[in-house]
Amino acid sequence: MLEVVMIDQNTFDLARDEFLARVRAQEPGNREFEDFRTGVVGTQEGYKTLVRSSALANLRTQTWTEQTIGSGEILDCMIAAIEVPDNNLIMIEARNGPGTEGHIKLKDAKGDDRRRLEALAYELFVETALTDAELFEAWIDAIGPIYPVISYFYFLKDAQEYTPLRPKYLEKGLRKLGVEHRMQGRCSWENYQGFLDILATLRPMIAHGLHLSSIELIDAHSFVWVLGAWDAPMAGKSGMGSTLNELEKTAWVLANRIENTVKHSNGQQVTSTKKAKNTDEALRQNVLAVLKRANGLCEISGLPYELPSNKTDTDMQVSIDRIDSDGDYLAGNMQATCWFINRWKSNDKQANFIRLLELVRETE
Repeated sequence: MLEVVMIDQNTFDLARDEFLARVRAQEPGNREFEDFRTGVVGTQEGYKTLVRSSALANLRTQTWTEQTIGSGEILDCMIAAIEVPDNNLIMIEARNGPGTEGHIKLKDAKGDDRRRLEALAYELFVETALTDAELFEAWIDAIGPIYPVISYFYFLKDAQEYTPLRPKYLEKGLRKLGVEHRMQGRCSWENYQGFLDILATLRPMIAHGLHLSSIELIDAHSFVWVLGAWDAPMAGKSGMGSTLNELEKTAWVLANRIENTVKHSNGQQVTSTKKAKNTDEALRQNVLAVLKRANGLCEISGLPYELPSNKTDTDMQVSIDRIDSDGDYLAGNMQATCWFINRWKSNDKQANFIRLLELVRETE
């Protein structure tokens, strides 16, 4: 049953304005938000539906039978559904040492534990006499209160009813909306349903507030995530907007764009010491050094680029490109380019792209 969640309209309007400001700060040329499928939001949050499609293909529930329960085949499918490229909904890597992956209970399951997990998976995706609430609590019983894993499987089951849930930043986003709903350490069906009820209340408010005809449940999830996880616009970052010079401001904006891009990348890193507390500051300093070296000129085309404060031509805006597109955002692998050059080069090899550019010049 849908719980009535009261959200103050004035508080929502302030949160909506902050959402728009955070998106604008990440858009090339500070372009305005259009919808959840395009622009920087589509790029950085749209991965969730793509991950779901890949996961469902790997899950292969059409091959599951009661006879396969306990064989390990279903568990292999479940693990493959989690370990799809760009899945940022569960901590797949053992970042804090061996055995710290979010789905380690599935990877280590053997014997009776394996049979139990496969039976629960079969009940969730194929056939069950249990309610979703009963099944949710059974999953907690089997692997512990691991919100990201359990909510992820419910999201795979039905994206119209359920969303993935990583509590920390979603809690922060809800607070921006004046909603105090703690989820860290409180994994339960009742708590999960409370979060979904909040999103259901928000959906029409978000659609109306952003001048959209309607939005999906996962879009409401993205709205809250942006409020809680994306970097705040520069002017709201401890007054930095009034203390940095123009080049430093540009470095701050570009570094934030890189960080947000890498969050959903396929393994790129921004420095060789990604876990260091000063990683974001180190990246900003590296970007600043690149801008100083470029001295206002695109390092591939030689054309003068524009800074974010100048909105006359989006294609001429400065951007940071990786010299080796297969490499990471390291100090020696970054160059300043016009946005259109970055876009045209895409993942091409630097030498080949320059060769093609020279061919174009020769025809002039």
